[in-house]
Amino acid sequence: MPDNLLYEKLFIGRECFPGFRECLDVELEMIAQGEGLEPSLLRRGLYFEQLQKYWAFIPREQMLILGFRELVVQPLVALERVARFVGLEGWPEIDLDLAPRNARRYPARMAEADARFLERYYALPNAELVAAIGEIDW
Repeated sequence: MPDNLLYEKLFIGRECFPGFRECLDVELEMIAQGEGLEPSLLRRGLYFEQLQKYWAFIPREQMLILGFRELVVQPLVALERVARFVGLEGWPEIDLDLAPRNARRYPARMAEADARFLERYYALPNAELVAAIGEIDW
């Protein structure tokens, strides 16, 4: 794959995939160079930017935005919210298998410096998101 910074930085000459911080650095380099969309560890977290793209075609009032914790902590309540949002009257009794899927432990905790970097990186975009849609249970 010629001229592919992602492939070059993350795969060529490696025995294993790089750590979290190195992936962030590769993405920041790609952003600075205006290259590619992957890796998108950082860019996938720019939710307001992503919502704006949808809102260009779909009115805001036709979208229901749920927080991840809402889905995980109270999945049936979240499903009832979705049903009401799309106009369903009542919710049938269903037996859902809510066992975790694809769950695994991380090999190490995130470095404090990386956590601080992410807090700074997302501070303004998250403030814009909250201003646009209100508080959400991440």
